[in-house]
Amino acid sequence: MNPNRILELCIKYELPVEAIVFLAILQTRNWSTLYRYISTCGTFDVANIDTLLDRGWIKYTGNTPNAPKSDEFELIKSKIPKELITSNYEIMARQFWDKYPSFHVGDGKRIPLKTGVTFNEFKKIYSQSVTVEMHKEVVKAMLVLKKKNALNFGPHKFIMGEYWNAIEELTQSTTYAGPKSH
Repeated sequence: MNPNRILELCIKYELPVEAIVFLAILQTRNWSTLYRYISTCGTFDVANIDTLLDRGWIKYTGNTPNAPKSDEFELIKSKIPKELITSNYEIMARQFWDKYPSFHVGDGKRIPLKTGVTFNEFKKIYSQSVTVEMHKEVVKAMLVLKKKNALNFGPHKFIMGEYWNAIEELTQSTTYAGPKSH
């Protein structure tokens, strides 16, 4: 998540950065990150945890209410604003997925394109292949091909094959074999 986005969320929800970090750690349930944070920065401020509890965004799951530990809390995903627990990669993957055509129409046939991979599988592929800096270029290339009805393969193949790197060749050729090796 970029710093401007973190600041926007802090202002919008009247939360300190520490509370956003706590929510992010609870979302991933990556306890080693939690313990590293505590050993580096100290324990989380009780007032921030109380704020999150009061808003109903987290709940205490431990057995020692008088001495709760940071790893004894859980997110209540149905209550927390989605933008606080959605990663940039999930947002970027969703933007790409939603703009990608569901079908290719050619030779009088409708060929489904979003088969063979679920959105969650695609999100993982996208996050491993496309950086935040590349996202706009990748979407732009896909939209050019979509406009030319040149997408006759699934979104996961577009990403794994790095088809955006060969946009000029793709738009000028009807016999495109895939991107050139680097």
